[in-house]
Amino acid sequence: MATYSDILDILYQETNENPNSWGDVLNAQQQLIETAFDTASVVLTGTSYTMDDSRGADATDHYRYGIVNITGNPGGAANVNVPVGITSTTFVKKAWLVIDNTSGGHTITFKTSTGTGVALVAGTPMWCYCDGTNMVNASAYASLAATATTATSATTATTATNATQLGGVAAANYAVTATLLDTRNTWTKGQVVQRATLTATTGVVTPSVTTSNAFYSEWLGAWQLANPTGSPVNGDTFSIVIEQGAGAPHTISFGTQYVFESGIAPTLSTVAGQVDILLFEYCTNTGLGNAWIGTILKNLS
Repeated sequence: MATYSDILDILYQETNENPNSWGDVLNAQQQLIETAFDTASVVLTGTSYTMDDSRGADATDHYRYGIVNITGNPGGAANVNVPVGITSTTFVKKAWLVIDNTSGGHTITFKTSTGTGVALVAGTPMWCYCDGTNMVNASAYASLAATATTATSATTATTATNATQLGGVAAANYAVTATLLDTRNTWTKGQVVQRATLTATTGVVTPSVTTSNAFYSEWLGAWQLANPTGSPVNGDTFSIVIEQGAGAPHTISFGTQYVFESGIAPTLSTVAGQVDILLFEYCTNTGLGNAWIGTILKNLS
């Protein structure tokens, strides 16, 4: 008498059964195991559909498949029912990845034939798990999408009119409030900014304050230090360490936003290997306009 496994409908071999053809039987069952990772197509033409639970070598056994793609137009709210297990009158504890690709905008519920189920979200793959009685939603993200995108309580929504709590977590525990923005920060460890190396493009060196605010450049020509890019804001700072390269001395010129003491742009040290550092702060609330106020320390040794 043929017997089958509860979950995947796999045919068990009886003692001394199929002595000359057991290999063919085994190969057929191994092929069926692969369907557990494949997609079954369920086409709805009405409001109730029960998945096939054929036995043995029937590759159309929807119950065995791990992915269920539901298409068609049922014409109304529809149920896709999972039948009872093969060897019992209870439902097998099994999971499916279910996708509602139906048309018509109707609610599709994936459920056990006698229990409750999961209302699918159109176009959203959802993990559905049978607990032996009912079908339950195993997709946390899908339950959020099915519940709400706007709510007065933010425990189940991504946007809320009252967002003092999100997911039951007080806002003060995850968000920067206006009060915190006005509070000075105290660091218990040193803060390191990765220094970026700059080279010239057609004689122009351009720092970006979104890349770093600490730079190094070996100066190899009569180059210009261009106005920084990266949408600087009032109070931005940056420094650049400049080392005279081979063929020194090399001169430096500056973009239109740089200002210096007495309006006189600094010059670099003149010997190859000598190191200077220029320091700048961006200021927008003086009569200088949007200006990078700078100074230089020369010939460091």
